[in-house]
Amino acid sequence: EKAADMVKRKSQPSSNTAAVPDPAKSYGDAAKNCAQQAAQDAMNRDPDAFDVYINNDFHAYGCAEVAENLLNQVHAKCAADDYKQAFQVLEGFTKWCEKDQTFTTMDDGERCNALIKLLLSAWVHVARTGHAHIKDFVNFRFVLGKTVKLGKQLQDGDTVSNGPAALQALLDGAEVQTSDQKSSPDYYAFNTLFSDYVKLYGKSGKIGGDAFDLTKQDLEELRQQGSDEDEDEDGEGGMAEMMLATFNQELSAQGRPLMTLDDVHGIIMRSLMAGGDDDDEDEEGEEGEEEDSEEGEEGEGDEEEEEEAEDSKEEGAAPAASKKARK
Repeated sequence: EKAADMVKRKSQPSSNTAAVPDPAKSYGDAAKNCAQQAAQDAMNRDPDAFDVYINNDFHAYGCAEVAENLLNQVHAKCAADDYKQAFQVLEGFTKWCEKDQTFTTMDDGERCNALIKLLLSAWVHVARTGHAHIKDFVNFRFVLGKTVKLGKQLQDGDTVSNGPAALQALLDGAEVQTSDQKSSPDYYAFNTLFSDYVKLYGKSGKIGGDAFDLTKQDLEELRQQGSDEDEDEDGEGGMAEMMLATFNQELSAQGRPLMTLDDVHGIIMRSLMAGGDDDDEDEEGEEGEEEDSEEGEEGEGDEEEEEEAEDSKEEGAAPAASKKARK
């Protein structure tokens, strides 16, 4: 009888045995690796992780650089008709963005919207054009469902892109009428949008890179610069103050609204993101850019939402950034 009891106990599954995730309802290994690398790249662009201060938007633009690097990979894979790997990169992108949406807090709302639209157009392109290659992925429907939800979160109530609706239609076996107008939210031509984005925000025909990667910077020099800037009330040193005085002198003469130091900091950040040299920028062009920015901000107050990240079974998951700075 004792022997029978022992056999019975041994045959019962241990309560400590970890449940094996359903492959059809989980991210693939390649996507997990991609998301992990993206998270590391984003951390490498976080001044707080290196105990340095540069400016308030540095991390947001750094995460945008990470996003652009991923989209560079997707564009290259699609060009080579390798839709399986393009899908896996986008799958990793979705998984990373579930935890980290810091790039949506950049102060350039138009650029933020363009990046979101480009990401969703990449998904629609890969899901449609590469459907024959990726439909057999066991988690295909799971990943597209996650991306539909993420696409809505990224737009935060706006209609930047109808990408989520197009992906949902694909899941439902339906189709969405598309427009050939680039200004339309249902314009899904990924290659064209990619080219347009590079022209607007790239340098030397490229986007992404490592300009914001702090592991490639002289941290001691950055810390010293931050210490010097702390002694100035403007937080950016004499250069920002001189730029502000010059801009406001011209704006005042034209009867236009004056700028603030935060406006100047935004111009500096956009210049750095594009890889440009502040000294070589056309001052008149900067003023026009700032005017557009101020017009986009009329009637809109600062709004800050505290959102929780989607529940994750993985330990150490960081909550997604939720403050949207799009205009």
